[in-house]
Amino acid sequence: MVALEAPQPGPVWLHDAPLAGAVPHPSQGALRLGFKGSIIGLRRAPGLWELETADGAVLVVSWRRKSSGVQVLQASRLQTPLERCFPALEESGAAAWLAARRAAEVDAFRGVARRRMQRRLEKLRHQIANNDPEECREMAARAAAYRGQIQRDGGVFLVPHFASDEAPSRVTVSSVGDSNALIDYLFHQARRAERRAVALAAQLRAADEELKAVDQLLPTAPSPQPEGLDPKAETAGIKRFDLADGHRVFVGRNAAANQRLTFSIGRGRDLWFHVRDAPGSHVLIPLDRGEEPSSDLIFAGASLALHYSSLRGERAEVRWCPRRFLSPIAGKPGQVLVRRERVLVVEPRGAAALRRLAAVGLVLQLPS
Repeated sequence: MVALEAPQPGPVWLHDAPLAGAVPHPSQGALRLGFKGSIIGLRRAPGLWELETADGAVLVVSWRRKSSGVQVLQASRLQTPLERCFPALEESGAAAWLAARRAAEVDAFRGVARRRMQRRLEKLRHQIANNDPEECREMAARAAAYRGQIQRDGGVFLVPHFASDEAPSRVTVSSVGDSNALIDYLFHQARRAERRAVALAAQLRAADEELKAVDQLLPTAPSPQPEGLDPKAETAGIKRFDLADGHRVFVGRNAAANQRLTFSIGRGRDLWFHVRDAPGSHVLIPLDRGEEPSSDLIFAGASLALHYSSLRGERAEVRWCPRRFLSPIAGKPGQVLVRRERVLVVEPRGAAALRRLAAVGLVLQLPS
């Protein structure tokens, strides 16, 4: 087993079977068949290494965007000289390889976090440098002292200095109409600058502490996605509800989002809801394969379809069906042709409806 350190951001598995449970690289079968000799030299090019073996084979390691991977050739394609000494190459066992890979991942993660925190600190320092409460208050005091001498040119006010030899300060503000309103505005801005200075100082201290602790950060494994959860569902125009029983409900908030939710995100077995004979949102409830929805789950989907419609708060009919019974209408985003449907009457203000919604952890604020 060989681990290649630089110039890649971490070691690369070149030869030998994958560890138990690991997904094998597509080239590993070819490696086990064609790469049997010991490495005697190395040729390099930008994004490409060729390792020559004693039996004449060439092990090619590429991290170029269009040709990344590992393969075995019978002859070198590079014209660069063969390097006989390559300290970056070392033999490694499985445990050492995993440790090196983990260390490289941790270093890369901490480097990204460090750069992000440094940019945050620079931004905070810039905001602090450009937020001077004393300057704002001094401007307001001058405006109050020279109330009758303030000149106005459109949306620009000229506020005289206490020293007569200095040019007046220019204050651009279009939301005030006279000198008295300008003075109130300037004192208000001074108070805001004082509050902002306190908040920015606290944020700067917190960011400084985070930067000092960056060397203790560890990357966290991504949380497993529930079956059927499409990341595209977490986009603008689509609202998500998490029910107490673990189901997720998605609600489109406009025609484009309705179209995307129903025909790009929804699967054939998912449940679809829409208020009958009135404009409203499409509601989609993802279901696992072979799952039978409960009556409370169906009622929750119908209630959300009614709630996000023009009949909100009224007693109305809601049609629902599996997504596979819908077809889009060309040129009319958000409109569908329903080939087979069922209808559920929803009375949103009834005590029974409130109990059923509470059972799945759903509370809807009805109009008065």
